[in-house]
Amino acid sequence: MVAQQPYVLFDRVEVKYSETVSGLRSVSLEIEKGDFVWLLGQSGSGKSTFLKCLTREVKNTSGSVKLDGRSVTDLKRDEIPHLRRQMGIVPQDFGLLPNKKVWENLAYAMRAVGKTRRDVRRMVPLILERVNILHRADAFPNELSGGEQQRVAIGRALINNPPLLLADEPTGNLDTAHSREIIDLLFEINRQHGTTIVVATHDLMVVREFPGRIVNMEFGRIRAAGEPDEMDGSDDGLDDFEPVQVRKNPLLQEEDSRLLADDPDFEDDFESGNRGEPSLNPDSGDEKERPYA
Repeated sequence: MVAQQPYVLFDRVEVKYSETVSGLRSVSLEIEKGDFVWLLGQSGSGKSTFLKCLTREVKNTSGSVKLDGRSVTDLKRDEIPHLRRQMGIVPQDFGLLPNKKVWENLAYAMRAVGKTRRDVRRMVPLILERVNILHRADAFPNELSGGEQQRVAIGRALINNPPLLLADEPTGNLDTAHSREIIDLLFEINRQHGTTIVVATHDLMVVREFPGRIVNMEFGRIRAAGEPDEMDGSDDGLDDFEPVQVRKNPLLQEEDSRLLADDPDFEDDFESGNRGEPSLNPDSGDEKERPYA
């Protein structure tokens, strides 16, 4: 009988941006289905590069990256959009369209991956309720708190009910109270739906408070990996890790967003049920290049 492979497998992965700059150095890691994993490290430790290897925003220089038994490293360019539709991606800076309401931000992302108008009408309220933001469906991003904006970003990542959710510094722009709310939500998604979740963070306080496997990264290498009680007090553990102060970033401008262009036919009220469709062709080149689907 052939042994079952881990859900996520990194085998001696190297990422070299130049002769002198490396993103990952001989990284090997196994993640099983249903795991909740913290990638803990300071800026430049390799956390984001690790996530980008999984989404194929970055192609590893050597070694092997596999997802559910399939090589991510060897994917052809036109196969990458299909890979990304199998995962939810929560960017650090929310990536919301500032002149679109909460429900419209989800609707645009859903149309980008080929959902029908009927799918949009049915699923948007369900997803917003799932992330506890349905009551703010008609609000614009600048009317939301940081925690509320992050809930919308997580909701957008769930539009395909993905088995894998990747979150890059989801608490990086939030205060302590909102950070706890967001991590509570991620753990609820993990427990209730068995979603495999990988969170990149520098927030040691959050990591200590919430259970999960910890992968401590430094200078592109995995310094240590294990449960919190296994790492506390060890030479390669958490005792000498210095947390970074929370910082706040301005909301992304629309021209920086990786979502879609405006569509004047998609402006009807959320509650009316008479919404038009955005003009995106799901098979267009723009969508294929869009990392957050």
